[in-house]
Amino acid sequence: MDALFEVHFAPSEASLASSVPGFLMFAIPGIDRTVQSLPLGSVPKEFRDSQPGLSFQPLVRLEFGRYFINVGDRSLIVGAKLPYSGWSGFRSAILSALDAVLGSGLVTSVVQCSIRYIDVVEQSIIASDISALDLGMRIAGKEITIERTTITTRLQDGRLVHDVMINNSVDAQVVNRGAVKGIIINTATIDEFEEEPAAKFKERLPQLADEIHASNKKVFFGLLTEDLVAKLDPIYE
Repeated sequence: MDALFEVHFAPSEASLASSVPGFLMFAIPGIDRTVQSLPLGSVPKEFRDSQPGLSFQPLVRLEFGRYFINVGDRSLIVGAKLPYSGWSGFRSAILSALDAVLGSGLVTSVVQCSIRYIDVVEQSIIASDISALDLGMRIAGKEITIERTTITTRLQDGRLVHDVMINNSVDAQVVNRGAVKGIIINTATIDEFEEEPAAKFKERLPQLADEIHASNKKVFFGLLTEDLVAKLDPIYE
């Protein structure tokens, strides 16, 4: 399972990727002092600025313990390394990184935060049959079950939105599991809001993180039939 918590910041002239990593090296105990450049980091900022979608793509990466931090021009992502060790530790890492950055003066305001979980349910459990999920799909009068299928949709849930992607024919390399075939379930829960001062966002972050995590978890488990939940034998946290 991949787990990512992402925050988007309001536009600014300077790239966060040039200032935040150095600050975090002193702000977070035990963080690796090596900054890893990611592929997009070699693309000139002038070009990135001309492509709005690139503003939030990660440019550099730092690691600390079981977690990592990716920083882009206007984004910060806290991710959990595999195998995922649960919400409690992940939440602590999120708050540790974001409390430091939000209180640093390097960012002024926030416009969005989200949480994403990506999981692969192995073929040995689900047999790539989407009938094991709580969804129905019919095309031209034919019920879709084992055919190669990708579904992408957006669900509105009050002020939150959930982006859900399901692909029932995935071959993936998973840490500690090796090559895995099965169904990938990708669920992102997004809270997009009017530009909010960093200090105000910092105050409500602990409650907000718990809220969007719980909402994402509800969507994920809502996709699974009772039969599949029993087979997975998940640990609830």
